[in-house]
Amino acid sequence: MSLELIFGAMTALSVVVWLVWILAPGSDWSVRLAREPIVWFGYGLIYAALLLAAGLEGLPTGSGFHSVDAVMRVFDSEWAILAGWAHYLAFDLFVGGWMVRDAPNGRYRLAIPLLLTMLVGPIGLALYLLRRSWFQRDTVAHLRG
Repeated sequence: MSLELIFGAMTALSVVVWLVWILAPGSDWSVRLAREPIVWFGYGLIYAALLLAAGLEGLPTGSGFHSVDAVMRVFDSEWAILAGWAHYLAFDLFVGGWMVRDAPNGRYRLAIPLLLTMLVGPIGLALYLLRRSWFQRDTVAHLRG
């Protein structure tokens, strides 16, 4: 299987999930996807397989995590780059799913933090956490009856 095919498939599948969450954050489909661990867990499994492939390929000499230069050498491996992409997708999907589960009635108030999480993960998460009670407001009112 080619690297481009793996990259394209991983990206396309994650974009479909993100579009459901962003365009219909309060829908049954959105909440169902957010509760389904295979959405992010599947990417975790792909990540593990890609890490194994990168390790079997052999990481470049001098690569590691002890300096910026050493980390850059890790990503001289195409398999390591693809594994890194799977890592980003898995974590961002996990965070987006958590937001949808945390505020299931947040509706379109969730669209901006979800979009930002998809594009620039930590910024979307920070926005959500800063305004979390606002996103959960209808959920809390619904629970109180």
